[in-house]
Amino acid sequence: MLGLDIPELTELLVRQLKGNFAALSCNKYASNVVEKCLNESGDEMCTRIVMELVRSPNASMLLVDPYANFVIQSALKVSTGLAHDCLCGLISKNMSSMRTNLYGKKILERFEKKRVNFA
Repeated sequence: MLGLDIPELTELLVRQLKGNFAALSCNKYASNVVEKCLNESGDEMCTRIVMELVRSPNASMLLVDPYANFVIQSALKVSTGLAHDCLCGLISKNMSSMRTNLYGKKILERFEKKRVNFA
């Protein structure tokens, strides 16, 4: 459904999944759906998803999860403004634990690459 490029359908799906994005991000198959939502939804919907992830009680666990790390990498790529700043803040706060984790290292690589490009 997401690949149909129908904004109304994407928005409806994002609304249906609201409140579940963090849990879905940790699932092998559902994490692909969350990534697709991030990549195919507009700025407003993308911001809502990212803010939900950042505000999740388990937000720091998403940074080192085998599946959620891909969601976080996608969020880093597509987020803007306040949502991007909040996501970067979450990553910065958790850098020490991420450096010792295979999945956290993948996010840090993308994070550092993006920071270098903006410098």
